[in-house]
Formats: sequence, structure tokens, C-alpha cells
Amino acid sequence: MKIKLIKLRIFLFSLIVFFISFNNFKSILPGEILGEASYYFLFAFIYFEIFNSIKIGGKILITKTMKNYQKIVLIIFLFILVSFILNFGNILFNNFKGQRGLTRFVWQFIIYILTFIIQVLFFSNFFNEFPIVKLKTIILKPINISISIIAFFGFFQYLSSYYSMNLFFLIKWINFLPFANIEPNTGINRLMVFSREPSYFVNYLVFCFPFLILQLKEQTFIKNYLRVLVCFILIFLSDSRIGLIIAVFQIILYMLRLFRDKKIKTEYLLRSVNVIILFFTIIITLFFTNKKVNQFVLKKIERFDFTASPNVTTSNSTRYYSTLAGVKVGIQNPLFGVGLGQNGYYLCQNIPQLVKRENYEIRKFNCNCGEKLFPIAYSLPVRIFSELGLIGFFLFSLLFLYLLKIGLNVLKKTKYSQDNEFVFTILVVFCSLFLFSFQIDTFRFITLWIVVSLILYLNEYRFKTNN
Repeated sequence: MKIKLIKLRIFLFSLIVFFISFNNFKSILPGEILGEASYYFLFAFIYFEIFNSIKIGGKILITKTMKNYQKIVLIIFLFILVSFILNFGNILFNNFKGQRGLTRFVWQFIIYILTFIIQVLFFSNFFNEFPIVKLKTIILKPINISISIIAFFGFFQYLSSYYSMNLFFLIKWINFLPFANIEPNTGINRLMVFSREPSYFVNYLVFCFPFLILQLKEQTFIKNYLRVLVCFILIFLSDSRIGLIIAVFQIILYMLRLFRDKKIKTEYLLRSVNVIILFFTIIITLFFTNKKVNQFVLKKIERFDFTASPNVTTSNSTRYYSTLAGVKVGIQNPLFGVGLGQNGYYLCQNIPQLVKRENYEIRKFNCNCGEKLFPIAYSLPVRIFSELGLIGFFLFSLLFLYLLKIGLNVLKKTKYSQDNEFVFTILVVFCSLFLFSFQIDTFRFITLWIVVSLILYLNEYRFKTNN
């Protein structure tokens, strides 16, 4: 019975990882987790974790590192309540797009507890039962399967949308399966596959990419090279600038580490260089021979012109002025902010009238009461600053620095350990997701809490040192 329960818990965790990018379907779950397939399996996973803890004596293992983490989270928890009390008058009367301020605060508070406390507690408790060798397999197996399936369906989706090929009928059958909903994306030319928008899709890819590189370094099979290459291409085709920057950042970190490693196999190094040369040879050949590819690459390059006016495209203008409005909200309420979940009620009034007239996205999403989608800040640090002020921003920064310090200490501690590469990978993913937080404004991404749990797990793990 014990073995079966362990297998069931591993299976549920694998489903959580596999379905992270699946959020483009009609869901019965309310609030921010609307359409998040992974959360269905997360709730089942938590149930069986509780069942397992009761079965072995009714205790959940809380390590010293976890206790220190929980202390910082508790301080933030108390400050959120203080901010809520001080802003209670405004929160009570906030009402926009049919969402009342008090209701929104409650839902955001539930998300905070579910992510910062419950997910981290049960993920860490689960990880503590396995050695690193086994844990790598548990994490990599669903990632490998997921990337392969996403690549297959993404290939036909992209041909249908960008090249206008009538091939969508080959993959639309997947929409009959639970949690899956893929669309032609006609006229969008941004790959999202099973995700509602590119940011959800890319968040999962930048989480997977370092794990795939780790797998490649440990097992130099051709299929592992292909997985790394496919994941990078998926990030590229998502048309996410921050995603591509993070992917290149990850590659540079691994290449620097690769050339510093004196034990690295010459065969592996040569094969890696050959794959990189082959990849760029194909891209350059297509660039000069295929008009579509030529236009596509040039358009990508133009998107990296950060000196250009934010009004060059509608989406850039929306992101820029929404973020700027969030900063203004924080400046107007510098110490305690406007309260958790309340940022969206103040964005419209802090956006210039000229921008509102010229930008239909801002009029529709930020200022139109009839549109259901609630205004977003486009940046988690900006959202924290506007909703919880400088004090809240400082507390969240303290939590990030605490986790980063743990990761660096473990990396240093395992310098002569065979598990050092895994620790390095976790640290790369953590820093990557931190950089990606400047592109999103929500805490609910499960990828982040898996990595936070892994950092806490690693600090308590007893590593074996190579002789």
C-alpha cells in the first residue's frame, strides 16, 4: 500500500508539471486560477500529501530552513493585513467590472496562502522523501513528455497561422480531451499552443530549458540535443522578448560553466559546438533563401530596439503605460500601498488621456467597465510596490534575497559534490523566474513554487562529496 501511495503521489506531481502550460480552456475553478489545469492535480496532490502524513503519524516534516522561510512569509502576511486595515475604507467601495474591492482582496489573499504557504509546504515535504538522483527523474520525465507534445502540436499550429497552411484539422481533435484547447491563432503569429497567452507559455519554457540542458550535460544523446533545440525554438516562436533574453542568459551561464569545467568530455564539447553551428547555418540559409523567414527574423530584431518609442506597437504602449500607471499608484501611496489586489482600480485614472484615446487595448481592458478582463500591471515588482508600498516591496525583496542566499550557499557547499550541477540548475531557474516576474503580475505560477521548494529542500539535503 505504501509503494502504491508513493507512486500515486509521484504521478500527481508529474501531472502538475506536465499541465502547467495548459490554461486555455473553460474552467469551473474561480478567481485567478481560472483555466489552470495544473491546479486540479495540485489539489489532488495536496489531499494525498495530507493523507500520507496522517498515515505515517499525522506529522508534516517542517525543517529548520522551512521555519525560517515561514517566519518571513508570516511577517508579509501580517503586513498585508495591516495594509488592508489602513485601506479598508477605499477597498470597501472599490468596484470595477463587477468586481468589488473586498472580494478581490479575499481572492488574492487566498492565492497568497495557497502559493507562499501551502504549495511550498507540501512540495518540500514531498521532495524530502527522495534523493536528488530520483528527484531529477521525477522532474525531467514530465518535462520531456510535455515538450515533445507541445512541439508536435505547436509545429502544426504555427504552420496554420504564420504560413496559412490548411493543416489545423490534423491537431484540432486534441480539443476533445480534458484541459486541452488549441486554436489556429490566425493573424497573431505568436506561438502559444495550449496556453491562453504567450506569457503563460514562455514561463513554462524558461522553467524547462535549464533542466533540459542539465539532462543534456549528463546524457549526451541526440534526442537530448533535440529537446534543448526544440525548447529554444519554441521560446523564439512565442515572440516574447523577455523569454528570449532569459533563454540566452541561461545558455551563457551554462557555456561559461562548461568551459570552466576541466573534467568536461571533449566529445560532448565538440558535439555541442557542432549542433550550435548546424542550427545557425540552417537559420542563416533560410534567412537568405526564404522570404517569410527573412521577414520573420527582421521583425524579431526590430522588437529588440528598446530605444524606440513605446507607442510603436499597441501592445508595447499598453504594457509601458500600464506599468507606468502602477508606479504612479505606488508613489501616491508610498508606505502601505492601496491594498492587496487593488492595483487595477487605480490604473485607468493614472494613464494620460491622449494614450486612452489612441490605444484601444487600454480603453478596452483598463478603462472599459463592460470588458470582463480585470486591468493588470504587467510587472510583479510594480504590482507589489503599488499594492503594498515600499514596506511591502522591501519585505518581498528580503524573501527573494533569503532564498538566493540559500541557493548560493548550497552551491558553494556542494562544490565538490556530484550534485553540484543540479543545484546550479535550480539556481538558474530561480533567477530566470525572478527576471520573468517583470513580465507578469501574479503569484500563481506553480513553476516558481516548485523551485522555491527545491531550494528549501537542497539546504537540508545531505550531499555526498566526491573523493
